[in-house]
Amino acid sequence: MNKLENKISKFFNRKYCLLTGSGSTSMYLIFLTCKKKGIVVFPTITCMQAVNAAIFADMKPLFCDVNLNDFTMSVSSLKNILNKYKNVEMIVPTHVFGNSCDLDKIIEIASKRKIFVLEDAAQSLGSKINNKKTGSIGNASIVSFGHTKILDCGGGGGILTNDSKLYNRVKKLYHKIPKKLKNSKELFNNYRNIYYKIKRLIDHDDKYWKLLYEIQFLFRDVFIYKINKKIKNNINKSLATLQNNLSKRNIRSNLYKKYLKAKQIKHPANKKGSICWRYTFLYNGNRNIFFKKARKENIDISSWYPALYKMYSNQKSNFFKNSNIIDQQIVNLWVSPEYSVKKITNNIQKINKILDLL
Repeated sequence: MNKLENKISKFFNRKYCLLTGSGSTSMYLIFLTCKKKGIVVFPTITCMQAVNAAIFADMKPLFCDVNLNDFTMSVSSLKNILNKYKNVEMIVPTHVFGNSCDLDKIIEIASKRKIFVLEDAAQSLGSKINNKKTGSIGNASIVSFGHTKILDCGGGGGILTNDSKLYNRVKKLYHKIPKKLKNSKELFNNYRNIYYKIKRLIDHDDKYWKLLYEIQFLFRDVFIYKINKKIKNNINKSLATLQNNLSKRNIRSNLYKKYLKAKQIKHPANKKGSICWRYTFLYNGNRNIFFKKARKENIDISSWYPALYKMYSNQKSNFFKNSNIIDQQIVNLWVSPEYSVKKITNNIQKINKILDLL
């Protein structure tokens, strides 16, 4: 390991760290180590690129439902999946939006069946579960320093583990990963534009999920690449700002929690030790009208993530009761430090006023 990898491994109390170009690349490498190309179980509310990484490595993604109060993997739904499918090789619990999942229980279930747990801590840098840092708990974990993450360093991801054999295997596989494309920023923007155009079509007709699935393969190399010197330097500098960043995120998320008062809003559960990536809640109303009015007021707002079982699997809709609600009601608001307390407070006032009139 180099000096920066040693620094990160110590931060997470892990024996080994391998830095890569992205969180997606880190996941892809771990999926490649799986000798039996079986099933990977994801929560259906998660980042699309994590699922793509499994497909690129010839694994088969399946999904379980999530909890309605924190959007993380439902333990009871996971048990149902494991009872139904016998060739599950990996489980990928996600600390989505910074909300820590019930990882100890998931690991307990997985260990009885000798299933590998890959902890997705891409959105939870700095969060803790029972005083253990997220990213330090699974058989292996991935972290991300990419686009809009808690520390946005222009890219970069990491694999964390205590398993020397796994570390040596991913390190060997890493040499085959391509360098970051020179026009990657342009291609990424093209991908985003195409994604949102297709997503608008999906809002009217589910048949376009197939089209969205197909474009993932066209843009594979935008997300799978080696880390470069510039990104390493950015990560090294940004680590010194982490605690200040986390403190500011807590202040901003607490403002939303305290002052967003509309009756249509269902706030997430308080998770001790969790650090907010984006403040995420459910809105029981016409979300399209809400978003249109919010964006007219220059409020950054999004609806990540859609229920991904619709795109990647043939699983039946009735298995995803909570995810289907979340898919239609989820709302994300920004808490990153560049958004001043004054701006957040003004946005809260605007949102309350908008929702009072809807």
